[in-house]
Amino acid sequence: MSNVRSFEAGDVDAVADIFQRLLRKDRAPASADLKDYLGALYLGAESRDARLGSRVHVRADGTVSGFIGVLPVEMEFEGRRVLAANCGSFVSDDRDCDPFAGARLLRDVLSGPQDLSFSETSNDVSTDMWRSMRARVLGPYSLEWLRVLRPAAFAVEAAARRVAAARLARPLAKAADAVLCRRGRPRAWTYYAPLAGKADAFLDEPASDGEFIDALPFFVQGFSLRPRWERPVLETMLRHAARKALHGERVQHLVKTRSGKAIGAYLYYGDAG
Repeated sequence: MSNVRSFEAGDVDAVADIFQRLLRKDRAPASADLKDYLGALYLGAESRDARLGSRVHVRADGTVSGFIGVLPVEMEFEGRRVLAANCGSFVSDDRDCDPFAGARLLRDVLSGPQDLSFSETSNDVSTDMWRSMRARVLGPYSLEWLRVLRPAAFAVEAAARRVAAARLARPLAKAADAVLCRRGRPRAWTYYAPLAGKADAFLDEPASDGEFIDALPFFVQGFSLRPRWERPVLETMLRHAARKALHGERVQHLVKTRSGKAIGAYLYYGDAG
């Protein structure tokens, strides 16, 4: 009989293979780096909490068929400390022969000791499961946005996903973008340029990990519900972030006013081109 239990070190290889195949859509075996990352993220000392942890769904023969990654997060609500479950990677391998495996995983996590549970990434199937358990989608915090910086290159890459030969047009797209994205106007839809002397003339500067960590707690002070970040926790988060090279180089900046006050921060991954 299948069951749900705590995620253990011996499950890392099986979970990494499911993650690679179903979430990354890659039939190649999971890399050692992915296995190390999942183990460090969900079983590392900073992520371990005796009250709350990741879960696996196990078949009757003992093999792993599903996983939900859970990170305990200390938060504060109107001055009161609360424990939150940050539910991340959520995957089930037996949706055809055991369609309720994912629901059992999620129900097991939601029955834990935490005061609240949330997920920052959820596909349509997962969202339906959450809703069936009386969860709510917070629209303003669930938006995705896209700004096209190189329109010709964007069109070529989109076409190349369907027709590989479209990649031959990359040189033409590069030349077209050189014209379309040429600077010279105060503002353009392909880039942002602050107006000298105006209130929107913010500056962004590269930030070290220490500078980034020092600034982050101040940005959440105005929220009734907010994380209680301690420095070791943020240091661990940035160490994990440093390993995510799949989408390119990590860019980490602080946004400041003309007087030098930090008013925002951003971190993204991307390569030139």
